[in-house]
Amino acid sequence: MDCTNYLTTFQNAANQLDKKVLNKKSIEVPVGEILNAVFLKLYKKSWATPSQNPSTSDSRIFFSIWTIDSAIKSKKYSITYMP
Repeated sequence: MDCTNYLTTFQNAANQLDKKVLNKKSIEVPVGEILNAVFLKLYKKSWATPSQNPSTSDSRIFFSIWTIDSAIKSKKYSITYMP
């Protein structure tokens, strides 16, 4: 999957978020690629288990958006909430 377009789109979306609100609420907004999927996540470092990396810890996801090639090709999308 060529992730360049999706990385750009997700980063543009992240850039439109209100930085003052994010800073006030201590919310981190990473955009990246893992396992051939592109993601945008919102989380607080304080929600992660201290021994884990906050950008990959299972315990800290507040909200995330992912896209993978197979979903795009089949035009099937789903939204999953992971507390």
